Amino acid sequence: MTRDEMKRLMIAQLENTKAQIEAAIAHGMSDDGYDYLTSSLALSQRITEIWFDEDQDNLEELLRLGLADYACDGIAEAFYELNPPALADED
Repeated sequence: MTRDEMKRLMIAQLENTKAQIEAAIAHGMSDDGYDYLTSSLALSQRITEIWFDEDQDNLEELLRLGLADYACDGIAEAFYELNPPALADED
C-alpha cells in the first residue's frame, strides 16, 4: 500500500470519527452509539500512528486481523472497500 493510500485511509477514518461525534451531539448516545464512537476513536488513533510511523507491517497486520477488534460502524467505509481479510464475511 502506498503512502497516499495510507493517508486516504487515515483521513477517511478521521472523517468517520467526526461523523460519530456529530451524531452523538445531535442525537445523544445509545449503548451502540457509544461502542461505535469509542471504536472509531481507537481506530483513528491506530491508523494515525501507523501513518506517522510509516509502519507498513503494522498496517498489513491491521488489515489481516486487527479490524475485527473494532465495532462495524466505527470503521470507515474506505477500509471495507479494500475487502481486507479482517472484514471478510464468515459464511
